Amino acid sequence: MAASPKDRPVANPLRAAGSDDYSTLENDDSAGSAKRRRRSRWMLALAVISLCALGSALAVVFRKQVLAACYRIGRLPPVAGGLLFSGLLALWLTCLLPTSLLEIAAGFVFGFFWATVWSTVGKVAGSVLSYWIGRCARSSVRRLILPDDTSKEHGYLRGLEIAMTEEPGRTCLALRLAYVPEAIQNYVPAIFDAPFIPFLLATTGGSAVYAALWANLGASIGDVAELSATERRMTPEKTAFLCFGALGLGCVFGLIHWNTQRTLRRFADLQRQLSPPASPSASTAVTPGRPSLTPRYSSTEGSSSPGRLV
Repeated sequence: MAASPKDRPVANPLRAAGSDDYSTLENDDSAGSAKRRRRSRWMLALAVISLCALGSALAVVFRKQVLAACYRIGRLPPVAGGLLFSGLLALWLTCLLPTSLLEIAAGFVFGFFWATVWSTVGKVAGSVLSYWIGRCARSSVRRLILPDDTSKEHGYLRGLEIAMTEEPGRTCLALRLAYVPEAIQNYVPAIFDAPFIPFLLATTGGSAVYAALWANLGASIGDVAELSATERRMTPEKTAFLCFGALGLGCVFGLIHWNTQRTLRRFADLQRQLSPPASPSASTAVTPGRPSLTPRYSSTEGSSSPGRLV
């Protein structure tokens, strides 16, 4: 009498037990890796927020010295002063410091047009420098926050990566207009493989918009004392800044969601195209030892009779 499948002995019990242990260890290791990545994301986010908050505090504490330096730069010849201001703004931006105070001061010192030009040049230069710094640190940061197989990653990080590769121009522009720190606007595209040319074009366009807003505010200021107090007062230009930022942030999340859904649909269509079609014999196959639920008929070729039930 043949042994039933339940009664058949295991060929190698030690190997089977070992495979179970290995699978358990792999599951524990993957769970631990996910926890470490989650913890690394929170630590990285807290570090960025802390650095931006520290930069804002330093800018507020030393705003008088910064404004005095900008005023001395404005007394230089136009081109030399503008280039020096752009270099200062680029260094300021690379150090994760808020640029709004310098851009307002540029409007007061250079006037609306030239302040917009020099502020845009400085912000683009600082953003490009930050982008390349982010590219150099890309591998280390990705190991901290993303798994080796990024297809296992879900949520907005995966959606942001898809958006940066599928629609880099729109995503970078929406991120540039969003009300988020400029460190995020510069380092996120670098970490998530956004091409350089779309990043550069989006940075130039977004920087010019806000440079014009802050330059217009600075050009309307009468003296240095009013300039020092402007940073803490709500103005129509600041209201427009907040509206543009909220709209840009909404566009970022909308693009991420749209690109994620579109990519998932495309992957599903590709999987359906690559899957082999079901053979006709597979649909009529009968499991051994079990009777068929479909009656089979036999008919004689050329006969019009329906045949007999088998």
